[in-house]
Amino acid sequence: MRADQDLLALAQELGIGAGVDELQGWIERGRVALQSLRSEAAGGYRSRDQRVGEVLAVGTSASVLPSFARAASPERAIELCAALERWAQKVRFLIPSTDPASPLFEPRRYWRGPIWLIVDWMIADGLAAYGRADLADRLRRDALELVRRSGFCEYFDPMTGEGLGGANFTWTASTTLFWLL
Repeated sequence: MRADQDLLALAQELGIGAGVDELQGWIERGRVALQSLRSEAAGGYRSRDQRVGEVLAVGTSASVLPSFARAASPERAIELCAALERWAQKVRFLIPSTDPASPLFEPRRYWRGPIWLIVDWMIADGLAAYGRADLADRLRRDALELVRRSGFCEYFDPMTGEGLGGANFTWTASTTLFWLL
């Protein structure tokens, strides 16, 4: 959705009319699809298991990405921030890729708990857009501390800050440069 919105803004800025209706259609379909991922019981968005077609019960870092797309209403953005604040009470560094209160949380297992700085950057961008510069700044500070401790690792343990996966990852380096500059 964010990419489509950015393409639409570029087309409008450059005066390109061809394809604008199609882009607007893609954005609207994205908004409708996003609403199907809304869980009233969980008070937020959830990912869908494409194998079985069900919305997952556990929150993930992807649950907060509607802020990056500017697709959450102000009320929904408040819910997203409240979830992050709850998560922050359970981990040293934000944002783990899985809700740390979930029994599925594993801080070192690929996408079951580690932090991915590129995802944090997208979420921080969204949080700032919704007026939560305080949370966005927390993500920035945490990211810089993780890199200071462990280098440009692929992902990080949200409990200890240990760098995991591959070393010298460019998205970690580029995210760090963005936050430093």
